[in-house]
Amino acid sequence: YIAAQGIWPSCQNLSHPIPRTAVNSITGLPSTSAAASAAVVSSADGSAMAKLGQTTVLAGVQAVPTLPSEAEPGEGRVVVSLDQPLAGGERGGQVRQEREQSALSELLQRSAAGMVAAASLCIEEEKAVWECRCTLHVLDLEADGNLTDACLLAMLVALSDTALPAVSSSSGTKQSV
Repeated sequence: YIAAQGIWPSCQNLSHPIPRTAVNSITGLPSTSAAASAAVVSSADGSAMAKLGQTTVLAGVQAVPTLPSEAEPGEGRVVVSLDQPLAGGERGGQVRQEREQSALSELLQRSAAGMVAAASLCIEEEKAVWECRCTLHVLDLEADGNLTDACLLAMLVALSDTALPAVSSSSGTKQSV
């Protein structure tokens, strides 16, 4: 998966900051500026704000202990939700926006599954796992084509910033996850 290999979807290496005057190797056009900050929401278990061009996305992660599924008793999960205001306009435009938002939500959910090893979210097999609820809020959206990348960047940084709380197992011992 690209995040595990340190490669961003635009084929840039994550270990190097994206230069502000970079040129897209595919289109030859100037790339947009990018910035991301972690730990921006103190009440969240993990958070980030990403800005690409004129698009700003805030991501917050809340880790909640829950029962594992019967099919995967030793694996937790990441659940992604997208809060994106729909622009006003004609009804046909809103239907298109809703379809695009639904497709983006599905892409983000699939991507999240590859960013976190589900087995690392196990508290105690067959008893408890973490459900990391990652909520993405689109704060500032301009029509510069950066929404998908801004959401992916905010989600990746927020999940990387997530610190799971210490929990007590049924045997009474505390463990930090």
